[in-house]
Amino acid sequence: MADIKSIIKQEFVKSASDPVYFMKKYCWIQHPTRGRTQFNLYPFQEKVLGLLSKHDKSVILKSRQLGISTLSKG
Repeated sequence: MADIKSIIKQEFVKSASDPVYFMKKYCWIQHPTRGRTQFNLYPFQEKVLGLLSKHDKSVILKSRQLGISTLSKG
């Protein structure tokens, strides 16, 4: 059985190397009617997150209410 330190280390490494995994597991948003809810990413948001993690400077032409602003705040 693995000790707690190695489990935490594995989780840290996985979260640091995969931003989609990190957001799905550890990020929460405030929904106007449902309150605090887990940030479930749409496939296009996963793609944008992958692009943002690879490129430190990005320009995004987007429509409103896609969740990109929430995704990219930091």
